[in-house]
Amino acid sequence: MVPERRAGACSSMLPVLLCLLLLVGESSMFQVTVTDGNLLLISLDDSDVMASSSVYVVKITGESKNYFFQFEEFNSSLPSPLVFNASYHGLYYIITLMVINANLASRAVRSVTILTKPLPVSRVLIHDYKPSPETGVVFEVYYPEKFNVFTRVNISYWEGSNFRTMLYKDFFKGKTVFNHWLPGTCYRDVTFQLVSEASFNKSTLVESSGIGHTPQQHRTAPFPPRIISIQILQLNESRVEESPGGSSLSGYPGSDPVSEKEEMLEDQFESSAVASSHNWSDYKPSDVVTTSGPDWWLNETVTADTEGFINEIPPNQDNQSLTTSSPGADQSQPALPKYKLLATWFPPQPPTAFDGFNIYIQRDENRTEFSTVDETTHEYVKEIKDPGKYKLTIRTFSSSGSCPIRESDASKAVSFYISK
Repeated sequence: MVPERRAGACSSMLPVLLCLLLLVGESSMFQVTVTDGNLLLISLDDSDVMASSSVYVVKITGESKNYFFQFEEFNSSLPSPLVFNASYHGLYYIITLMVINANLASRAVRSVTILTKPLPVSRVLIHDYKPSPETGVVFEVYYPEKFNVFTRVNISYWEGSNFRTMLYKDFFKGKTVFNHWLPGTCYRDVTFQLVSEASFNKSTLVESSGIGHTPQQHRTAPFPPRIISIQILQLNESRVEESPGGSSLSGYPGSDPVSEKEEMLEDQFESSAVASSHNWSDYKPSDVVTTSGPDWWLNETVTADTEGFINEIPPNQDNQSLTTSSPGADQSQPALPKYKLLATWFPPQPPTAFDGFNIYIQRDENRTEFSTVDETTHEYVKEIKDPGKYKLTIRTFSSSGSCPIRESDASKAVSFYISK
């Protein structure tokens, strides 16, 4: 049945075709909606009805085949909506309303293009990109692959206090590599949404999936400290003994002690070669670069803090606190030598987010002493009493934010030997 307001419009002696054009041109209200369950609800409006004798058919295209559905016959009230269960998520469908008259002639009245939502990502893994863990991460996303269509992935996260979001399309089998994150930074609330896009009649449709996975967090590794160097100074009862070459190191057993400074700059293999692959007695004075300590080391008072640090050097007078002799001991027996380790370094390569440095001193590969200094401290002083082989490692650490604390790699190390 044609509504009265439409019947009045076509009550004149206008040609039938012109009347149909007028009806179609007056903002037809053919509607298609998509439910969360990927159902298409297709409904007629009063403005879509042209004649009671007409048959109303819907054509649905987009999948591998076309589907046709017919509205039920109706008189005074509009038919119930058609329901189509779309198989694909993230795919665009074209729904066309067709009217078939009594002569079985059909024509398309209106077309609607809709885009279904992609199914969300169900699980995410974020781990280091091994060639550059300071700036690179590998994203692995898992999602329903069958009947799920998307063109790009929307990645959102907090970079410290800054919110970032970007559309990314270079995913291959659910994996991609980011290589532009900041070292030592906590990245939190990392989420992934699948995005589907379609262009039709000079317009673009975009639909995004929901967030179906637990938001992730990841801290990149900070860069290590730069240019680590050490000086070893021998302490006696009254003053610091320093060789003409600079710092004092004892050689391996079987070799005479020599005074040398070992510097570990950028290569752990270089330092380990100096420390363990060669006999100290084989070195000539020109083989190792050494420097003399500043004069203030000889003019200060020795104090030891609770952590065993030696922050000052004794003056040129007897200081019994540094000797190993005790009342009743044989005064002719020389005291065991003591050494002062002075390590210095430069801060890590910027831009690195970090909160301090962890210092590890390993002796004979079975005991390790650990100390921490803040980000503004770039030197470390320690008294060493026991002979043996030592390895010094200094690592940058980052702890700000909700991500777990993380250290830089331990490849930068300095090895040295103290003889009996």
